[in-house]
Amino acid sequence: MMFHSPAHRDPSKRPDLAEFQTYLSSMVRHCPHLAPALKAENVVNTVLELNQADFIEQAERLFYEGFRAAHEIALSRVFSTRLCRNILFWTNTAGDGVDWENALLSIAHEALRSIFITHGVMFGKFWRDPLAAGRGGNLPIPPASFLSVRTAIYPSDTRFIDHLPDFQNLIVRQSVTELDRPPLPELPPNLREFMQSHIAASVVAWRASLS
Repeated sequence: MMFHSPAHRDPSKRPDLAEFQTYLSSMVRHCPHLAPALKAENVVNTVLELNQADFIEQAERLFYEGFRAAHEIALSRVFSTRLCRNILFWTNTAGDGVDWENALLSIAHEALRSIFITHGVMFGKFWRDPLAAGRGGNLPIPPASFLSVRTAIYPSDTRFIDHLPDFQNLIVRQSVTELDRPPLPELPPNLREFMQSHIAASVVAWRASLS
């Protein structure tokens, strides 16, 4: 398998947005929706420092930022606006490293997807770890791990959710009105318990995908 690897990076180094913008430019030929979004200035990249005391607290923070982005994007569909929010994150704790980041990303992705799947929002997980990133084939490897949150687009996104017909029916409509838009999710009342419930399944799935 071939992939393009950047020079070795210090895992505690704050992601550089200019470098990330170069990475996005290299991804345009792999993602047909990225170029129009960049041209329309509908892509926003943010850097999130995860310096909480433990793994669950970091997962909660990443989930919360993804939740905020998903709410904004779900609302934007009323106006047929296609948005993309990329959340680059880094950790500076003793337990960090690519395995730590991969697990954080998998858990936040799985938890967000479970509650926004019927709201026309797509979530992507992108690793700076060459082993994990290489699963996508001949794709550039990002300079930082990040969670991508964007508007679902028909028909291309149906391949990701072909086992969820209700979601397919929703994203077929490029615009949804206030009347037919389902109520937006609220933050789980016990966020720690909610995140813990997604840990086992997401980490097992991630490790299985690498074998």
